[in-house]
Amino acid sequence: MKTQLLVYASFLCLSFMLSCDDREINPYLCKAPSLISADQSCSISNGLELTATSDNSSLELEWTIIALKDSAADGWTGNDLRVIATTASKTYTIPDSIVKTYKTLIVSTAAKCLDGSLLHSTYHRFIQTHPTGNNCIVWTLQNPE
Repeated sequence: MKTQLLVYASFLCLSFMLSCDDREINPYLCKAPSLISADQSCSISNGLELTATSDNSSLELEWTIIALKDSAADGWTGNDLRVIATTASKTYTIPDSIVKTYKTLIVSTAAKCLDGSLLHSTYHRFIQTHPTGNNCIVWTLQNPE
């Protein structure tokens, strides 16, 4: 009898948990951005537009950009720059003054959820490349860190 009661209680508890949809578990449906991409068009004097891929209902994204002058350096140096910006859209444009000066960008973004929490993406590393025969700069994504 006790075994049947335990099995029935377990079944009832499991069915209750499976009947919940995402809105009941996470009412704000807020998720961390999954990917950050850079505009692949020739960048000469219009900055670099980054786009966060995110299917959530966050109101804002907080961007963290770490610009490295020396991509071979082991860690942070005094010549590097850190920028934190907030946008109401899924895009952020890094100014030309940064794009032309620094060789490597490490970028992360966080969704600001309605409940006040921040859900962070992984870090993405972009390196500056120059296509052959061109004066423009193209930023290439390396493996996410």
